Amino acid sequence: MLHSLITHPLWGGYKEVLMAVTLEVGGMTCEHCVRAVTKTLQAVPGVDNVSVSLAGGRAQVEGAADPQALVRAIKQEGYEANLVESQ
Repeated sequence: MLHSLITHPLWGGYKEVLMAVTLEVGGMTCEHCVRAVTKTLQAVPGVDNVSVSLAGGRAQVEGAADPQALVRAIKQEGYEANLVESQ
């Protein structure tokens, strides 16, 4: 998930731009794993929404969190994680 601050004269200052990130998550084998990854990602500052798919082995995260912080959090929980894409 990437985020940035942009300025625009009509906004009168800075506005944070929220992004979506897709992460590949390895090592999930059951719904307990899905809940653990979901809870871990939700605890990262700046995360607004999390969706984790066991079948797809992916997590989608929306908000303003640092993508590398998301990867680190998943790895610290004991799973593999790679950034697939961010928008």
